[in-house]
Amino acid sequence: MLLKSLLRRWLSKKEYVFGDLPISSGSFIHSMNTAKKSLDSEEDLEQKLVLLDFMIQVIKNDLTANSLATTFYDEHFFENHLSASFFPMFYYNQSGIKKSTYSLTKKGRRMVNLAEDCIFVTPWNTQKLQKTVTTLHHHNLEYLPETHFSTYYFPLGIWRIENGYHSISAGIGYKKGEILSKEIDITNSFPHITTDGTYWYNTHTRGRLSRVLDFRIAVIYEMTKLKAKLINETAESNSYP
Repeated sequence: MLLKSLLRRWLSKKEYVFGDLPISSGSFIHSMNTAKKSLDSEEDLEQKLVLLDFMIQVIKNDLTANSLATTFYDEHFFENHLSASFFPMFYYNQSGIKKSTYSLTKKGRRMVNLAEDCIFVTPWNTQKLQKTVTTLHHHNLEYLPETHFSTYYFPLGIWRIENGYHSISAGIGYKKGEILSKEIDITNSFPHITTDGTYWYNTHTRGRLSRVLDFRIAVIYEMTKLKAKLINETAESNSYP
């Protein structure tokens, strides 16, 4: 009853709703309302971007730390999430035509700095993690192309680890090591995919595409869209005499 009451209070504010979709994540809507209020309080574009960049970076730091620490809080949490999609693999445009969400960037590859970058990792076995932690204590992580798989999601600035979970987790914890990652661009999805922090939706039909793995990913996605929108609108206004 308390949860329902809180949700009703959040929904009744109607401060930030994407495409009139129902908001089901309290943390998500609070984050987006905070972003909206912060942007509305500033007139200068540079200051708006500074605020957005700061919020996005803090949430990225939290995403990395939380994904790494989850196995200590719930050993079996990630066992059911290893094959789950990090982001919808396709979207439907305004005409209902199915399009692939992913496209390789021109470079196609990017190095991951385990000490600095935002990395979503799902170590699912505490025994394996324990072994790699003790092994890497006195050694650097050696990048193994046949073992260490990951994807970099541009422009979100997030790496999703897809194999080599435990050795990479240890490298993140020790803040040492680099691995080579595939790099994809999901910018084309911005007009066609939205989220309420719990599910990814088709913007045009409101149909569900897939479940959100972590609400922080959804927040970063929507804040990155906001940033892109601000930059594009400013560029368009400056193009007129």
